[in-house]
Amino acid sequence: MPVGPFRLVGSEAIGEGVIETLKKYPKSPAVLMQNHGPQQADVQWP
Repeated sequence: MPVGPFRLVGSEAIGEGVIETLKKYPKSPAVLMQNHGPQQADVQWP
């Protein structure tokens, strides 16, 4: 499972970190965010 960068919870930055990481690992269904735990985004790639 890929690990995304640390971002503050409750801000748009954590979502941006998830998306940035999923772009690097497009086949991954989830991202482990540094110092937070698992995060998942429901994204449909073009």
